[in-house]
Order: sequence, then structure tokens, then C-alpha cells
Amino acid sequence: MSNELIIALISLVGGGVITFLITKHFRERKSLGYQIVSKMSLIDVKPEVRDKIKIDYDGKPVENIYSFKVRVINDGNVPVKNQSVLFEFDKETKVLAADYVTKPEREFGEIKRENTVATNEAKFIIGLLNPKSMKEQIEFNFITVDNRSDNVELISKGENLIFHEVTEPGVRFLAVFTTLWPVLMLICVSTLVFIIVLKSYFLPWGVLFGILGPMFLVYLILGWKAGFWDGILKK
Repeated sequence: MSNELIIALISLVGGGVITFLITKHFRERKSLGYQIVSKMSLIDVKPEVRDKIKIDYDGKPVENIYSFKVRVINDGNVPVKNQSVLFEFDKETKVLAADYVTKPEREFGEIKRENTVATNEAKFIIGLLNPKSMKEQIEFNFITVDNRSDNVELISKGENLIFHEVTEPGVRFLAVFTTLWPVLMLICVSTLVFIIVLKSYFLPWGVLFGILGPMFLVYLILGWKAGFWDGILKK
């Protein structure tokens, strides 16, 4: 097998990987990501202190009061319009207050709260949330009472919509890298096998490009994406 054929095979595999990455990155993707920023009991203190605190709601004493903060971001590449998001707490919970803060504060799409039958739920309709390149985000804030736990579940469904929790910056992109890494390693191993079989102790430029090109592209995309999450989710 000639060096020209080896170069052609490696370049073909490398070109396939690059095409896959470019197609995956630029195709239309409708996605909302959310992050539970904080959830805490406002009277979860020492028992001797808690016994001295009395909280009433609608003329009746309540056992606990919680604060929740949840951030929502459009991490796709197309605008999301008229999208509902339902916040559901445990069954004993009563939602006292539910509001939101947007970034930017002005010229943001309309957000409406809809009435729900259950007292442990809050539902919002997001008029418009632009893709991540616009750096828009919504931070929802809740005050609740009678919680048995600090559980909160977000539900959102839409046509071709991906709705997911973001636990750490760059997690999704590292998952992509983990999937692609075996492909890149296969390119390297195959190249080494060809070199050993052909007893060639130099690496042609075409083969070098076929190996390092896809690797560099993967690192470039993942690094940029992780940097975006560091800048948005940690604000």
C-alpha cells in the first residue's frame, strides 16, 4: 500500500469527522437549558431558635418557608417563542410569590404567568427568548411555604424542543468530546499501524493534517463553548 493511499484514507476519515462536527454545530437546534441556582429554607436554623419563630399564612401557621432561584437560557441556535415552562414543587407546597428578572432588563420578550389549579405549581409563558449568542437569560424567583422537601421540577414541551438541566458549564460539550475521542484515537492508531507495516519512520504532512486537524477543531469548539457557559452561568 502506497503512502498516497494512506494519506487518502486518513484524509477521508478526517474529512468525515470535520463534516460531522460542522453539520452538527450549524444545523437548526431548538433547546432550552435551566440551572437551579439556589434553593434553601429561610428558617432552617437551630431548633432552639426555630421554636421562637412563628410564621402565619392566610391566618394559619406554616412549618417552613423556602426560597428558590432558577435560571433559564436558550442554548440552541434558533429563537424560542411562546414557550411555556411549568415549575412544580412537592404536593404540600404553596407558592406565595413568583417573579422573574431578565438580562437584559429592558427590551426583553414578554413573559406572562398563567393561573394553575394546583397551589404547588407556577406556570410562565415566555414570549421570546433569543439564542445564546444574544446572551439573554431569565432568572425566576419563588417563595414557598409548607414544603416537605426542597424538590422542584421543571416541565416544558414544544415541537422539536430539547429541554434539559445544565449542571456544570460545558458538560454537554465534554460529553460530545467523549463520543468523538475514540474516532480520533482510531485515526492515530491506524496511522501508526500503517507506518509500522510499511516500515516508514516519517509522518507525511497529509497524514499529520488528517490527525491533528479534527483534534484541533474539537478542542476549539469545546473550548469556546465551555468559555460561553463560564461567562453566562457563573454571572
